[in-house]
Amino acid sequence: MHSDDEKLIIVEQLLERLGDRKSITLDEVQKILKDAKYADKFTIDDLIDCLSAAGITVVGIHPLKKTEDPLTMYFKDIGDVKILDKDEEIKIAK
Repeated sequence: MHSDDEKLIIVEQLLERLGDRKSITLDEVQKILKDAKYADKFTIDDLIDCLSAAGITVVGIHPLKKTEDPLTMYFKDIGDVKILDKDEEIKIAK
């Protein structure tokens, strides 16, 4: 793992690449990570955290809402299932 000083230098270089932009897409962040210079220095979460701390908005991130309640998870999943109407039920039963 790299020191915080090394990461700070890398983040400063990335901010210079962004110029006056105050946002970056998640795809751009992923491309930056694929760049050989940065591949082994950051995880995507590390890089997003650093950019956010520097005031850069990362567009395309959907916050995950965690739920531990199995009943809530079940009802959410079952709500996506299409219910058969009368004719479909009869057709399947034959």
